[in-house]
Amino acid sequence: MKNDTQDNILLLLPPFYTPFTPPLGLSILKAYLEPLGYSVTCFDFNTVPRLWVMHHNYFEALRRLEGITAYHGYTNLWYVLQAHMLAHLNGTDEQGCAKLLSIVLPVYGIKPESSVIAALIRHVDRFFGELEEEVRCRFDLRRFAVVGTSTYSTSLSASLFIHKLIKREHPQIKTVMGGGVFADDLADGSANLETLLAEYPEVDHIVLGEGELVLRELLEGKHPDKRLVKLSDVASSTLNIVDVPIPD
Repeated sequence: MKNDTQDNILLLLPPFYTPFTPPLGLSILKAYLEPLGYSVTCFDFNTVPRLWVMHHNYFEALRRLEGITAYHGYTNLWYVLQAHMLAHLNGTDEQGCAKLLSIVLPVYGIKPESSVIAALIRHVDRFFGELEEEVRCRFDLRRFAVVGTSTYSTSLSASLFIHKLIKREHPQIKTVMGGGVFADDLADGSANLETLLAEYPEVDHIVLGEGELVLRELLEGKHPDKRLVKLSDVASSTLNIVDVPIPD
């Protein structure tokens, strides 16, 4: 096993994703890379109660507003939370976030109230502060050459926040993002993906599709200037199922 910092990889599953399902994608990446000489650390932030509970608290606050019905469920409430979190991530102040919520909530037939909006803003502010604290306390980022996140639609803001934090303090670290969001809201060819590439230079590489072969080539120094890397860029076919290791 190599011990150089250059071979230390940190793979993260940011919130929000169910803590009852082990992060299979990261576990397979770890099992695939370690026999090649890399030291891989994985962590699931969804197992941290104070982070995980935020979206429940946020939705409970929303349910106090007039206009909320069973129709809204979690799906529409997620849209509200995601818009709020992205605004915060992009530097919008409390007044700006309050204005955003006053515009977004009526779209879903929900009547805004200043006291509830203030509570929503506190939940999001606290979440990002606690996420930063967890990243700082759990990892000595100086030990890692690469940090990757497995990202879903519900964890996009948290994932981008982590990459921004890392690049601000450790610009030498290579940042990589992959995951289900790139088969959904940020699918290849979408305007959303183009916006991500244009607005978030903190993400060095975005991996589309199965990540084992792509990440291996990125770690080997290939495609240094290619931000969007697909399996078709590195191989003619996916990894053979018999070569997929048991998840670690």
